[in-house]
Amino acid sequence: MGTKLIEMGEIKFKELSANIKILNDSGFIDDKKINAVGKTKEELVDLFVKAVQGIPDDKNGDWPGPEAVALYYMSLLAPDDKKEKGEKANKKKKAVETDKKEKEKVVQVPKAKGTEKGTGINEYGFREGSASARASILIMSGEHTVESAAKVIEEEFGKSPAIALGRIKMIIRALKRDKGVDPNWKGECGAQE
Repeated sequence: MGTKLIEMGEIKFKELSANIKILNDSGFIDDKKINAVGKTKEELVDLFVKAVQGIPDDKNGDWPGPEAVALYYMSLLAPDDKKEKGEKANKKKKAVETDKKEKEKVVQVPKAKGTEKGTGINEYGFREGSASARASILIMSGEHTVESAAKVIEEEFGKSPAIALGRIKMIIRALKRDKGVDPNWKGECGAQE
């Protein structure tokens, strides 16, 4: 039984070339890689179809090649031939769609220590749960020096000492500049910027 394909005019050369490259790079046709140099679109389509059909199904009866190639191959088939191969293609298409949906799911970020909420803005204008929000609370509490506040940020958020210290200094400047608030530092250490 021969494979019926869609009209040659409907096949885009760029998509065909991209799928030939995927198939060549997949390792499934190492001994019969498709050389596209100097070949017409018709010849390339014929070589592509033969290469796809030449890859045997696995023990479960599924085609083991790249999913993108399988979907492209199915798009080349004429409507009558698609019905015969439709069940296998639908399984593969659903698997690809499910995989895409899984990747699109939003990952929930865990709340930082010392916050009740994971979203919103704190009283000093920083996103709750962030290192900046925690730093602003430490600075304004009056119980920390620059070094001790940096140490807390370093431990709670896994920041390097230099980044934690920089974050504290940045927050001090932002509080003074944007909020007109002077931090309640413990000791002389906080006077430095």
